[in-house]
Amino acid sequence: MKKKEAVNWRGQSLEMLRKKKKRVKPLLKKKRTPRKEKKRKKKEQKKQKKSRQKKRNKKPKEKTEDTTPMTEE
Repeated sequence: MKKKEAVNWRGQSLEMLRKKKKRVKPLLKKKRTPRKEKKRKKKEQKKQKKSRQKKRNKKPKEKTEDTTPMTEE
């Protein structure tokens, strides 16, 4: 069985790139714009607020009494 060859995201084999002494460029991450950052923070705050509200409005579970008859031997 033939071993799969390691390739970078462009489909170039890493072995060949190493031989050529070429550096494999990682995918560049898009930097967050200040506006997007602001939006993300706002979203997180909204989520936290919602979860806090849920905890506060949580109704206590009603305790159900065990009505199974006890059998004594």
